[in-house]
Amino acid sequence: MTASYCSVAQFALLSTMPRQDVEQLMGAEAGWLTAQLTSASRRIDGMLAKRYATPFAEPVSELVIYWVVRIVTPIAYLRRGVGPRDDQYVAIREDGEQAWKEVGEAADDKDGRFDLPLRSDTTASGISKGAPLGSSDASPYAWTDRQYLEAHNG
Repeated sequence: MTASYCSVAQFALLSTMPRQDVEQLMGAEAGWLTAQLTSASRRIDGMLAKRYATPFAEPVSELVIYWVVRIVTPIAYLRRGVGPRDDQYVAIREDGEQAWKEVGEAADDKDGRFDLPLRSDTTASGISKGAPLGSSDASPYAWTDRQYLEAHNG
């Protein structure tokens, strides 16, 4: 299994969860946070694999690291313990949901907003797979015949 795109130290630095809470979680549940970070990283790979060459090469784009942090933060709060009606937690949970939406938009090869670079030190596109551009028609004119028949028989 490949490592997470985000280390526990990066998570503690970038997450809205206070560092002492992250440390407390790590002390009480050794390996749990690392497993969650790795799981989120692999799920992101799964969503982006049709469009990008995943897993991403080092150094990983900061955008991907931030997605992992935003996705795992609400899960870490739940593990630590938080009131479900806590206004701050509601905002954190919504931010995690927004991160998943952004991953979905990056995976959308037609209308996607994000184009991740191969590495964070280059501007080259990381898109490795595009949409099909071929046709299975028997001849270059078959589509016009089919269109005519559908318009006049349907």
